[in-house]
Amino acid sequence: MKGGIDLKTEVYIIKGMTCASCSSAVERVTRKMDGVTRSDVNLATNKMTIEYEEEKVTPEDIMNRVERAGFAAEQEVLKDEKKVKEEKEEREEASHKIKRRLIISIVLAVPLLYISMGHMIPFPLPLPGFLDMHKQPLNFALAQLILTTFILICGRKFYIIGFKTLFRGHPNMDSLVAIGTGSAYIYSLVMTALIPASHMYVERLYYESAAVVVTLVMLGKYLESRSKGKTSEAIQKLMELAPDVAVVLRDGTEAEVPTTEVKKGDILLIRPGSRVPLDGLVVSGNSSVDESMLTGESIPVEKTAGSEVIGGSINYNGSMQVEVTHTGSDTTLAKIIKLMEDAQGKKAPISKLADTVAGYFVPAVIVIAVAAAIIWALAGHDLAFVLTIFVSVLVIACPCALGLATPTAIMVGTGLGAKYGILIKSGEALEITHKIDAVVLDKTGTVTEGKPRVVEIVSPEMEAEELLRITASCERDSEHPLGRAIVEDAKNKGIRLTEPEAFESITGKGIKAEFAGNEVYIGNERMISDLGIDLGSMKQYSGFYRR
Repeated sequence: MKGGIDLKTEVYIIKGMTCASCSSAVERVTRKMDGVTRSDVNLATNKMTIEYEEEKVTPEDIMNRVERAGFAAEQEVLKDEKKVKEEKEEREEASHKIKRRLIISIVLAVPLLYISMGHMIPFPLPLPGFLDMHKQPLNFALAQLILTTFILICGRKFYIIGFKTLFRGHPNMDSLVAIGTGSAYIYSLVMTALIPASHMYVERLYYESAAVVVTLVMLGKYLESRSKGKTSEAIQKLMELAPDVAVVLRDGTEAEVPTTEVKKGDILLIRPGSRVPLDGLVVSGNSSVDESMLTGESIPVEKTAGSEVIGGSINYNGSMQVEVTHTGSDTTLAKIIKLMEDAQGKKAPISKLADTVAGYFVPAVIVIAVAAAIIWALAGHDLAFVLTIFVSVLVIACPCALGLATPTAIMVGTGLGAKYGILIKSGEALEITHKIDAVVLDKTGTVTEGKPRVVEIVSPEMEAEELLRITASCERDSEHPLGRAIVEDAKNKGIRLTEPEAFESITGKGIKAEFAGNEVYIGNERMISDLGIDLGSMKQYSGFYRR
């Protein structure tokens, strides 16, 4: 609610956008709707965030308005891991198609440049007699026509989208490419038809200009599609933390059901070594849980009845029964993912400026190109020179990166941040980080590796190496990070380990093992206290290393 008016915020997927002018056009037509208070389109994510009054505007009105502008719109739905994978596969398939067309265009552009430009270099490249420019000018032109035609077919999307948006009154970067290269191609086609009447027209062919420009723009689109695809990988990796299937206890029996079908209040069985599917409360059992995916703290957290567990965390050595408290979009992991998506979808102030410029840029370039052509024509230059000026202005002024650079940088920045455990709330927050003059950091997992390692062995009554050998041998089967650190230290020092005769994990305390006929206990102060052992002078070391 804003100013006493009920406002609704929704996110729509916009299809058919290729550049900043497209996103500006969608913003422009939706902002003109009566009842719409805000409309922001992110080109990198192809999403529109719109805020409107429900009494005046409906989702159907919004989608119809976008479609009339030459694009397609559909409401965004809550994504699960399956949906994200499907979208990734669609992006990869689209990227593969662009790559195939690009390869074909490059393969055809190389001989085209050889034929059309080979005779212009200081050491002219040889051509077969039937393609000689002076002896067989028509064959020379037809060879270029055929090669160029196939390249333009590979880049037909520029013409389909470019002319469609132009005729709807919202020209974009594709319109510039389509008009410029289309003009060069049609002009060359006319010159080719006139060659039988006069061989001089063979000097006025611009097939290679149209073909090479289309090929280079296709290369840019391919690199752009790869960049967009990589930015969503961090979100998918977060989604993969939560298992697809949960073990639910119903009427005393265990049943494996999809996580999406689990309801609030269901009792889940969490076995050792498995991930916790959803947020909940432990109702029975105890174990150690690795919550480093959320906290960065590598040491497992002890869980007993009444403790909270987080979906996506890893259960180590004990079985637990957990009552589900949050499902779907209410889980901690889902909220983290939503935060990342919002950060990637929200525009930074500098991005809004770039989109505003792009919205006026394309029409201005078309006007300038036409004006330049008219001026040179009035100055008495021939049609070939005038066309060269016209095409040059259109093609050179194709700043596709203008509206894409900032949102892509934000997506890559937030995605890489999430990969390393840094969550950035918005593009605006990322943009103002250059003003930071003080940083406050949590130690574990932030300024440290987040993994424990042995730094010193204190052993008044036994050789340090022998103590390490016994301890590491007993910890061989342990899943605890401290146990693994001890084993890793022994291996690094080349100590030969022996399999213990017996091993038992004592949740929340440590382990019990039989080694060389002796009972060995390795654990924390609670275990030592339960065994009735007085630490004596060793207690001072415990307090020192805890700090």
